[in-house]
Amino acid sequence: MKTTNLIAVLAADARPTKPVGRSLVIAGLSGGIVAGLLFVALVGVRADLLAALANPRVVFKFLFTAVTAMAALAVAARVSCPDRAGPPIGVLLAPLLLLGAATGLDMAVTPRSSWAQAAIGISPLACLTMIVVTSLLPAFCLLWAARAGAPRHPAKAGAAAGLAGGAVGAGIFSFYCPNDSTLFVALWYGFGMVLTTGLAALVGRRFLRW
Repeated sequence: MKTTNLIAVLAADARPTKPVGRSLVIAGLSGGIVAGLLFVALVGVRADLLAALANPRVVFKFLFTAVTAMAALAVAARVSCPDRAGPPIGVLLAPLLLLGAATGLDMAVTPRSSWAQAAIGISPLACLTMIVVTSLLPAFCLLWAARAGAPRHPAKAGAAAGLAGGAVGAGIFSFYCPNDSTLFVALWYGFGMVLTTGLAALVGRRFLRW
């Protein structure tokens, strides 16, 4: 068969594929919704949730986790298909800058003597565990979606998917979490997302290999 004929046959047989970015968004939303429903059914939400939403610190928890999830999804889409244009990895600076600014402001209005208590909060280890556990399903859904992109660096793609999943899990946990200090969010939410990111990087290193 001539080369031109072979190319024509391959082109005719090619099937359109769904963009990886869209697949990641769908996977993140699907995993997040299911994880959220399970969380509410098994754990519930804080009793004063509606009243708490008037507190800027509570609103910040949802804002920070949402910005982190979107930034991580953008990076995951890029590293899953490195040959396609997309936002640079530096986009992850956005949630870091947001967290740094909010934490600095919170520390400025909180007496120095209360910083330690604000950072430790109530049952920090239990909160950390719940964030990681709640993040597992969204992270796995995102890892599965990332396979369609055949990433050159599986660990990086896994880490980005894990960070997005961790942010989704932390956002879900915010509906229940009674600790509203930004210092607590920076320490324990951040640690929970880092753990999920590391775990997903290890899994992605093998799961996303091609």
